[in-house]
Order: sequence, then structure tokens, then C-alpha cells
Amino acid sequence: MHFEGTTCMSSLVARAKEFMQKAHASHKRKHGAPYAEHPFAVLKILTDEFEGTVSEKTQVIALLHDTLEMGTEENEIAREFGPEVLGGVKLLTRQKGETFGDYAARLRTAPKEIRLVKAADRLHNLRETLLAGNSAWAFEYAKETRDHILPLVNDPWFLAKLTEAASRIEQSRSALEPELPDR
Repeated sequence: MHFEGTTCMSSLVARAKEFMQKAHASHKRKHGAPYAEHPFAVLKILTDEFEGTVSEKTQVIALLHDTLEMGTEENEIAREFGPEVLGGVKLLTRQKGETFGDYAARLRTAPKEIRLVKAADRLHNLRETLLAGNSAWAFEYAKETRDHILPLVNDPWFLAKLTEAASRIEQSRSALEPELPDR
């Protein structure tokens, strides 16, 4: 898979991109796109759109953020990228049996760059939720963003972008709902 407009990346980030592509080779997004497009989009949000800067380690974590939940073993990540990267990926991975509220509460105490990866992840997901063709699910996703993700994001750029994306989903749902007659 080739990604257009690839930002100039370090050899470590390029290695992480290759690792991520192999890890997600057989996975698809809900709307049918190759899954590897998602972590790459998260990286692009952090490096090309975000008004701040993130470290090389954070870029690697952004690329690998979904690999554990898709079946990659922890020792593979640790061996290739070290314990710090593994720790960041583990922080971003929701644990079995963990409610989303508990997951978000755990992220509130995570380092800022981990929370920035989560914000970029959520922003990309919000931008694509309606592509899955389920407006009720998209609306719930927007609500979950407002209830649990916005409180852990302390960056004004991400707060604005996440709020805009959630509002677009909420507005699209209200546009699709028929008006009820007055009684």
C-alpha cells in the first residue's frame, strides 16, 4: 500500500509505518477501506494539520496505536520499538472488560502526547463515521466524544476540531430525522 503525500519521516517512523502496514494488512475499516489508512491519517493529523509539534516517539505511537487490539503481541512492539513505545500503545489500547468511561478516565492521567494521539485518532474517526452508513452509531460516537474525549483534551486546536466534527455528525442526524407534526 502506498500513501500519497507522505510527510518526510525519520527512519524510525518509516519502520513503524512498515510494521503497522503488515499488522493491519488483512483488516478493513467499517466502510471497507484498508485499515492501515487510519493510523497513517492519525499521523498526518499530528504532523501536517496540528498546530503544535510532536516527538518522533509520539509519531511511532500514532502509527502503532491500534496494533495491540488487532492482534500484534506486546513483545513484538517492545522488541522493534522499545518499552516506551509499547507503554504508549498500551495506554491507548482499551483493556478487555474496561468501560469507555474507565478507559477515558485512565487516559486523563496519561502524558500529553498520548492524549494528543487519542485526539487525532478520534478526529479521524469522527471524520469517517458517516461513511460506515449508520447514523445512529455515528451520533452515539459524537456523544461519546463530547462526554469522554473532550474533557481529556487540553489543546485548543484539537478541542475546536473535535467539537466541529462532532457537531457535523449531530447536524447531519437532525437533518435526516423527519419532523414530527405538532399535536
